[in-house]
Amino acid sequence: MRRAVEEAQSPLGMKCYDVIAQLDDLLQEAKAEGAIKDGVTGRDLYLATLGLAWVAQHSEDPKRLYELLARGWMA
Repeated sequence: MRRAVEEAQSPLGMKCYDVIAQLDDLLQEAKAEGAIKDGVTGRDLYLATLGLAWVAQHSEDPKRLYELLARGWMA
């Protein structure tokens, strides 16, 4: 998945870019409402989620990591 983000020409890469574009749209709305910090991008959120999914498999307390992702972006 990480490589797909870097390789836009691959079939999986195209899907990743679609998801990132949709996240960018959602984040713009959330930023306008003051719910998300400026500077956070769809790519940031996508990569953070991807990384968290991998790390959670190796964590004793994945819920704590999910909370950090869910609340750490908030203004």
